[in-house]
Amino acid sequence: MRAYIKTYGCSLNQADSAVAKSILAGAGIEVSESAQESDIVIINSCTVKNATAQKILYELDNLRAAGRKVIVTGCMAGANRDLIEKHFPEAGIVTTQNMDMLPRAMRDLAAGKKPINSGYKRLDRASLFPNTPIGTVAKVPISDGCLSACTFCETKLARGPLNSFPEESILNAISYSAQAGSAEIDLSSQDCAAYGRDKGSNIAKLMAKIKGINGSFKQYSKADGKNKRDKRQLQGKNRHDES
Repeated sequence: MRAYIKTYGCSLNQADSAVAKSILAGAGIEVSESAQESDIVIINSCTVKNATAQKILYELDNLRAAGRKVIVTGCMAGANRDLIEKHFPEAGIVTTQNMDMLPRAMRDLAAGKKPINSGYKRLDRASLFPNTPIGTVAKVPISDGCLSACTFCETKLARGPLNSFPEESILNAISYSAQAGSAEIDLSSQDCAAYGRDKGSNIAKLMAKIKGINGSFKQYSKADGKNKRDKRQLQGKNRHDES
């Protein structure tokens, strides 16, 4: 069975797509380079910006008209499931917190069932980060959700409360990426500044541990796709640029 993953949205979504590829590869599912070469199309969706949401809905209309099998994950699957079902009622739903269920969802969809995996759970996606080289830039997820309760925010509906992934999982992902040749590490999250506050830690403590990783790479923190940079440098076994 082959899957094609199309990603919309921020740096965290891009990191999640890398995790999804790793999960599928671990289940023996090939990830193809195009929708035409795949048996199932996985849409990793965004719902924050209306223009992007409309592009996704337009694509769902086209995929349904073409008779394709589709699974929707990402923020739209968590916050706007009604829109997905309006445009593609047969599409499977796998929310970000249930990304480890993608292989089972694919098997169910291939068997003619409609998979719905939408229950909330605190999934450590950093521990599922690819253990194969992923290129010059490695986007590593460090947390989900946030501490705010903004009633207008769809991302809060999609991502839920703050769930900081374990430092060990993040450090292992960064270490492997550096050893595999990644020259830039993007720490991706809905709110990087909130990292660790649900576990008695913080982003500064995580950064201090990252500087001890052997390797030469630039390090950026990204929240909802916005690149936050400063001019400080971390001095570890090799120089890292922290931004």
